[in-house]
Amino acid sequence: MFFDARFIFFVVLLVFHIRWWTFAVIVFAIAGFTSAIYFNYSLENVLRLFRSKLVGSFRPAVAYTRLRPMVDYGSDALRGHVG
Repeated sequence: MFFDARFIFFVVLLVFHIRWWTFAVIVFAIAGFTSAIYFNYSLENVLRLFRSKLVGSFRPAVAYTRLRPMVDYGSDALRGHVG
C-alpha cells in the first residue's frame, strides 16, 4: 500500500472527529512519514531524534541519582533521641 500502517490512527481520528485541525494533523503526519521514509528513518529513530532535539545535547556521565549524597540517619532517627 501507499501509506504506512501506523497512519491508521490519524485516519480513525479524522473519521470520528471531522474538523480542519484533524485534516491538518493528517497532512502533517503524511509529510512526516514520507520524509522519514525518504531519509531511511524508522519510527523509533524519529522519536529518538525528536527526544534528543527536545532535551538537548547535554549528557551527564554520571546519573542524576548518583550526584546526590547518600544520607544515613541510622536507627536512632527512627526511635527519636537516644540518651
